[in-house]
Amino acid sequence: MLGTREAEMQSEIGKARLAGHLFDPDRIRLFEGLFATLRETMVEMRPVPHRTAEANATLAFFESYFSNFIEGTEFSVEEAAQIV
Repeated sequence: MLGTREAEMQSEIGKARLAGHLFDPDRIRLFEGLFATLRETMVEMRPVPHRTAEANATLAFFESYFSNFIEGTEFSVEEAAQIV
């Protein structure tokens, strides 16, 4: 598995890693179970609260701010406000 010597892989995980396809069969089973559960679950529709134009602008600002932060762009809220 380290590539320090040649050997024939016996397990499916070992063969996949050798081919460069990393996977974890236990995680795949968990995600398949999650997928099946989510597909059978009815989504509860919740009413959207009425917001003022100012509240919508503030929400959009912070959504954009945190989206940039998650992508690695870091600046203070004050700096972001100056950019806008």
